[in-house]
Amino acid sequence: MFNHLTATQKGLALAFIGYTCFAFSDANVKYLTSELGYSTYQLIVVDTAIGAAMMLLVSKYLGGIKSLYDKSNAKIHGLRILFNTAVNLLFVYCVSIMPLASLYTIVFTLPFIAVIISIPLYGEKVGIHRWTSIIVGFAGVVVAFQPWQADADFYMLAVALLTAVFITLMFLISRSFNKDVSLLSVGFYPVFGSCILVMPLGIMHFEPIPLEHIMFFALSGGLMSTAIICLSFAFKIADSAAITPLIYTEIVWAILFGIIIFGDIPKPLELVGAAIIIASGLYLIYRERKSGQILES
Repeated sequence: MFNHLTATQKGLALAFIGYTCFAFSDANVKYLTSELGYSTYQLIVVDTAIGAAMMLLVSKYLGGIKSLYDKSNAKIHGLRILFNTAVNLLFVYCVSIMPLASLYTIVFTLPFIAVIISIPLYGEKVGIHRWTSIIVGFAGVVVAFQPWQADADFYMLAVALLTAVFITLMFLISRSFNKDVSLLSVGFYPVFGSCILVMPLGIMHFEPIPLEHIMFFALSGGLMSTAIICLSFAFKIADSAAITPLIYTEIVWAILFGIIIFGDIPKPLELVGAAIIIASGLYLIYRERKSGQILES
């Protein structure tokens, strides 16, 4: 049945699976850190090791093991390893202390951050429509987190925004790959590189993993790698402008997981702010599609 779908339909299906897997993986990460007490470092090492291993197992579908020898893109791979390591450290930390819906609300600002960073990085010109979308989007952050309240947590907000910045940098630097880069190298290097870089800290903070917890680690790492593989294929075979908006489906999972598993009930203004960010993001994606500039992973 899948073979009878158009390229766009296949891309949409794969993207939906990929973003859903990311959401489920993040819920596992939150459970392992905030509920079971595992350290950020141990979790990153185990998850990335599982993810890298899974990508090697399906490497023949992603370009083959030989494609990992990619001297022409070595500097880009190196930068993505550093950016992804920062993303892992910051994101897992944020997941452990923040409701998933709150974190996703901030991460959804990455299309706006991408446009801003692209101005000095790629010399892009930004018109009134995109600036309006960016301003309205960040206004949504203000509505969602109400910084005028006495209990506003500026530290949490700053760390989450920094996470979004590093995610954006990792995506943007991918534009510099040459066209011959393989899906395997694009996915494998940042994951495996993060595992190696964080491993010393992971060993220092290692705790024995009981048998009943292994399933959660396996799910977290397995879902993460599945998401990377699915989204890599999705962006390869389909129009990125058609599938990028599916990232916003993650907020639905975040709200459900937050309420059912962690008892985190979003405040009404937080939902309003998230809606503003999503609406502005969708409009920005529409404008980016017209100009041919879409943020891809």
